Amino acid sequence: MVYAISRAARWLSAIYLVAAAYGASAEEGRPAVMDRPAREVLQPASTFLLGVAKAGDRLVAVGESGRIVLSDDHGQSWHQAKVPTSVLLTAVAFADANIGWAVGHSGVVLRTEDRGENWSRQLDGAQVAQLIFDNASRSATSGRGAMYGMSVDQAERLIKDGPDKPFLALQVEDTQNVTIVGAFGYALRTVDGGKHWLSLDPELKNPMGLHYYGIVKTLEGLLLVGEQGIVQRQTTVDQFHAENLSEGTLFGVMSVGNQAFIAYGLRGKVLCSVDNGKTWNSVNSGIEASIQAGTVLSDGAIILVAENGQMISSYNRGSTFSLLPARVQPTAYVLPVSAKSLIAVGPLGPQTVLVP
Repeated sequence: MVYAISRAARWLSAIYLVAAAYGASAEEGRPAVMDRPAREVLQPASTFLLGVAKAGDRLVAVGESGRIVLSDDHGQSWHQAKVPTSVLLTAVAFADANIGWAVGHSGVVLRTEDRGENWSRQLDGAQVAQLIFDNASRSATSGRGAMYGMSVDQAERLIKDGPDKPFLALQVEDTQNVTIVGAFGYALRTVDGGKHWLSLDPELKNPMGLHYYGIVKTLEGLLLVGEQGIVQRQTTVDQFHAENLSEGTLFGVMSVGNQAFIAYGLRGKVLCSVDNGKTWNSVNSGIEASIQAGTVLSDGAIILVAENGQMISSYNRGSTFSLLPARVQPTAYVLPVSAKSLIAVGPLGPQTVLVP
């Protein structure tokens, strides 16, 4: 397996190794951090953060050691939520002002119903591995076999490996419909708010188990991007069209207007589609650093942020980009908080950024 090496990937790996060093609980093979509540700290705003979302007017950010931090004043001050796990959390999204999900390492999926104050666990890696095994067994019995997804032998190895695989991104459509994706081709979907989850492995046809780093909703369904430039575009309820659009890994994808999407990734790679993801064009970003995060401001400006803090912008739906004079701290995710300001999160915590 060829891995895309970036600064963000190294941050993730380093923290994961520290978390793994905490050891296992009495249940053999189960990391102790999965069941250890997140420890409260004196300065929650100093937490290494990897994702941030809005719950109404509240900001909710997730990161190291299971910490979830909340701000009700546009990022000026933060307090800590109650979280039942200490694994590294990688992404968060909300369906409305109250109900949201967070995902992270060890296959952990969390849900909140009170604007992020308290979280409960819906899934962990052991349950995810069993879901994938059950799905592979059904496919084998029906005669579809490994051609349509992971083989039974592969799924058995997932169970033996233990709950060590991270989820890296999620798409929350409403309070009932959520899709989560991550390392080694993990992809699960719920249509009942998380009471039950189904593996999308047979539909995605990812025999190499390439990682998924980004997911977005299109007019036809879902669009996933990830390792080695893989793009999975949903064409029907149970079918995806897969292709590799670039040699470099794509770290994210976002909607930038009517049927228009931007994907970004390794070494300044930017791809643009204006036909709902059917075709893509490479765009000169003007930078060589890997692009880790992106967002769209209320005036339609597209902002992309590289691992070294460089920011580029586009006012024509991604046809061309210009380098902005300002730089930010190393950034994993950005989110607009006003017409001309962003909240950026990364290894140094949250930062409010004014966009020139």
